[in-house]
Amino acid sequence: MIPYINEQLELWAAWCRGGRARLGYPRQAAFVRAGEARGQAVTLPDSRGLEIEHAVQTLDAGLREVVTLFYIRMRSCPGEQIAQAMGCSRDTVYARLHRAHLGVMEALNDQAAGIPLAVESNGRKAAA
Repeated sequence: MIPYINEQLELWAAWCRGGRARLGYPRQAAFVRAGEARGQAVTLPDSRGLEIEHAVQTLDAGLREVVTLFYIRMRSCPGEQIAQAMGCSRDTVYARLHRAHLGVMEALNDQAAGIPLAVESNGRKAAA
């Protein structure tokens, strides 16, 4: 696991859970949300959230699934439960998670270098 990418994916997951990744109208007006104390605020700007979202979308389906399960859907579950949901071993989950971290890091580096990310219809990164 790459600590920096893990931190970025944690922030991205909080950004996604906060509804920032969805398009359309918000459920509440911004001034109403500003007055509520609802726990820790997400400190990820929308532009960075979208960068990480695009990087995650470049991963193949299996790696996207492990990222979604680990960071969003089953974030408080131990690796064994995630492995059971995926039908593999705990070690396989962490190996896939590491490969996903490498893929996200590569995509973020490409974005920083100005290389456009091409995502095919099946979610894989297209050959340049």
